[in-house]
Amino acid sequence: MKKIAVLSGVFALIGSFAAEAQTTQKGVVKEFNSGGSPVAGVQIAAMGAAATDSDGRFVLEFSSMSPGSLISLPEIYKKGYEVVNADTFNGWILSEKKDMNIVLAKAGVIEEARNRYYEVAVANYSRKQSELVGQLNQMYRQGEIDASQRRDKLEELSAQSQEFMSRLDEYADKFARINPDDVSELEKKVIGLVSEGKIDEAIQLYDGSGIVEDALEKISQSKAASDDAREIVESLYRYADLIALSGEKAADLKIVDIYRRIAEAFPEDYGYMFNYAAEVLKFDYDAGAPLIDRCMELA
Repeated sequence: MKKIAVLSGVFALIGSFAAEAQTTQKGVVKEFNSGGSPVAGVQIAAMGAAATDSDGRFVLEFSSMSPGSLISLPEIYKKGYEVVNADTFNGWILSEKKDMNIVLAKAGVIEEARNRYYEVAVANYSRKQSELVGQLNQMYRQGEIDASQRRDKLEELSAQSQEFMSRLDEYADKFARINPDDVSELEKKVIGLVSEGKIDEAIQLYDGSGIVEDALEKISQSKAASDDAREIVESLYRYADLIALSGEKAADLKIVDIYRRIAEAFPEDYGYMFNYAAEVLKFDYDAGAPLIDRCMELA
């Protein structure tokens, strides 16, 4: 009888732990650039939770995970649609307070936007390169540089062009996935300018507003876990993507500096540190190895 009583107590204790570990993750599904219109009939599943359908809102019940646990990328499906912000849920931290905000777009919408931004970026970059070539030729005609110097400069421009084109797909895709419903009024104006091919004007609007420096100052005073801090960081990431899309001189230095300052503001946040390391490695900087070591420590 004593054994039975002890086992009953153990099972009851295990049951109480399991109950404490249950987490309800709520979320919403909205259509891209629709003013926040809900999307119904979406199938959502994640490891550790039963699959569910969305009527614009959904609930995932995790039977053996507590708040703060990381979950793998959930499966999200609706015929004729694609997930716009899948990266947001790669390593999602379970929360009973913060909703998962899933954004879907009708098939072809993101591809069309990606192609548009690609064409805009190429046209903008080509114009700048043509101006630089014209300046070199003028300097050569005026005797300011010789043929050898002009050749070296032209080869340098060619290498820069190849580097820019190698990264353009990635940044055009990132920019295409910015949901106008989820950004500030200033960023909506930025998106409009970029769509019109006015990338330089879009950057000037950002810079002139002071929003970037203000955001960098705010994150140094914030906690990484706060929703406000994460929204500010996402805005800074979008600014960095715009810089990359412009192909302006020393763009890589500006981009890495933004990622560095985010990582320094939140040195214990694995996601931000990993993003910084990825950018550093992308531009072949020597600082990459120590950053990867730091990511391993945090992981």
